[in-house]
Amino acid sequence: MINDNSDNIVVSSRVRLARNVKGLPFPQKLSDAGAVSYLVNAAVHAADFEHELYFMSDLHEVERQALVERHLISPDLAGKDSGALLLSDDESIAVMINEEDHFRAQCIKSGFALQECYNAIERYDDSLSKVIPVAYDSEFGYLTACLTNVGTGMRASVMVFLPAMTFTDMIDNFLLIAKNNGLTFRGVYGEGSKPIGCLYQLSNARSIGLSEQQIIDNVSKSVSEMCASEQGLRRQLLSREKNELTDKAYRAYGVLSNARILSSGEFMELVAFLKLGMAMDVIEFKDIKTLDKLIIDAQPANLVKIAKSYSLDAGQRDLVRAALVRQVLKELK
Repeated sequence: MINDNSDNIVVSSRVRLARNVKGLPFPQKLSDAGAVSYLVNAAVHAADFEHELYFMSDLHEVERQALVERHLISPDLAGKDSGALLLSDDESIAVMINEEDHFRAQCIKSGFALQECYNAIERYDDSLSKVIPVAYDSEFGYLTACLTNVGTGMRASVMVFLPAMTFTDMIDNFLLIAKNNGLTFRGVYGEGSKPIGCLYQLSNARSIGLSEQQIIDNVSKSVSEMCASEQGLRRQLLSREKNELTDKAYRAYGVLSNARILSSGEFMELVAFLKLGMAMDVIEFKDIKTLDKLIIDAQPANLVKIAKSYSLDAGQRDLVRAALVRQVLKELK
């Protein structure tokens, strides 16, 4: 029996706003340390929540990559020494400072919660607009470094788990439908990245010509339709191939719960089958959210942080990953 809701499909929701200071060069042409300090102070002043401030220049490469793996900063910011991150204590709000734009503020929440994300980040945006003169044009809207963000400056996205679409080769059909509806599919880590573990990001492709609420509504509508399609395909798979799916889920569990060496690629492939089995109730474990957290923790940089040893090579990480996965699955049993 499949659970007919979005909880086992939508992993997380995120709304990001790009903002710039009127009259100040975009970050790619901004080398003045005083200007960067001004941006940092403005971002901090606008925050009405408990937070930490991280300067990229103070972080080890592993720490930067761990933030990328947790979707708190972009690979672009991770590669800049002149950038910073303002992060709420619960990690739901993250403000990238001096990335591609002066500010890229996001709210990320678990599950299907685009409206809640927008409401939260809009409050921060309102506070920020009182601190800085925002680069805004009455005809085009918010001015941004990338033309695709001009307008609202907003990117509304969801992280989705689509094993049935992937395994039945229906994913390309949905990608085309999404594109025709003004949306875009990307990999787990945004533009230019590839999907792993049947995980994808669905977001609006353009920001201009639509209001913030229209973007939220459009993405939400497509996500709802996508969830219905994924559930329908899961039912078909369950009807035709229940024994095979059950076998793959238990084989995945067997390897994951006993392996002593586990590469990142093998882990992601196996955990996708385990998650699908849990979502389709062919394996008894129910806590998919624990697996979602495990997927982040088992990524290379976060794994190194958990092990508290930045000197781990790939082979040693595979040992640590296997031990972590065994421990988490044992607690799930």
